[in-house]
Amino acid sequence: MKQRRKLRNKYVLNKIIDSIFHPLFRKHPAYIFVDFAAHSLVEGKVDLDKFMKYNWRYLEKWLRKKKSAKY
Repeated sequence: MKQRRKLRNKYVLNKIIDSIFHPLFRKHPAYIFVDFAAHSLVEGKVDLDKFMKYNWRYLEKWLRKKKSAKY
């Protein structure tokens, strides 16, 4: 029962983190890294594979947008 509660708490915390930081991704890429750091704290480990899977597309989109604005 305690294990289930821990999983539920992580789920709720991750949803809160997502609701705070995901809308800010378009404003500045720093929020992508803050989001990743917050999720890492909740999970208790740094998982770069998860970062690449879930956050890289936002960072790549921002970089492309920035690059096209220069020309």
